[in-house]
Amino acid sequence: MCIHIASPQHNAINYLQNYYMSFIPNKPPSLQQQPLPGSLSALQRYREIDVINALPVNDPSVWIQSSQLPYLLSYRVAEDQTLSAYARELRDAAINPRGRFSGPGDIGRRTEGVRRAAEKLLANLDMAARKFKVNSEAMSEGIAPYYVMDPGELA
Repeated sequence: MCIHIASPQHNAINYLQNYYMSFIPNKPPSLQQQPLPGSLSALQRYREIDVINALPVNDPSVWIQSSQLPYLLSYRVAEDQTLSAYARELRDAAINPRGRFSGPGDIGRRTEGVRRAAEKLLANLDMAARKFKVNSEAMSEGIAPYYVMDPGELA
């Protein structure tokens, strides 16, 4: 498994997109005006009206696609594909190197250090999940719970 360090930032940016199911003006999926600035001097001449005219709101097909993209990006992953599941599997593989994820040479790589690191990662993820749960429970009635950064939801 590969942990993408940009994943939390990606989820945090998409937090509003997840609830509005549309692009956020300061993070549009694309700019539609041609040509876009190709040099520093052209960029310095670029004004607010140029940015507004470049937003995808004037192209219905792009607008429709951009309204669907946040839904696809916010799709919940399977329970066995979350960061928490990865940490548990890594810990278990270090304890039993002949288990589910074993392969040639794995016994030598599954060290006590790997087990400790996996347990520390799992403990930190569990602590973060508890904090997100407390935060969600403290929200006003009618507000959608904040699960976007929950390690149990994050791939």
